[in-house]
Amino acid sequence: MATCRNRMRYSQEITLQPAIGKIFVQTKSNGHAIISALRRQTSQARQVKAP
Repeated sequence: MATCRNRMRYSQEITLQPAIGKIFVQTKSNGHAIISALRRQTSQARQVKAP
């Protein structure tokens, strides 16, 4: 269940970031590294957006 929710969240983040989405599609075999990179970037983005 958690994985499904995470996948949905990642897909939404990918739609917001088309370049990363393309990289994700091209390197599905290396998906874990891409996901960790997404996590890092989105956590930084959240820190920036936070009031």
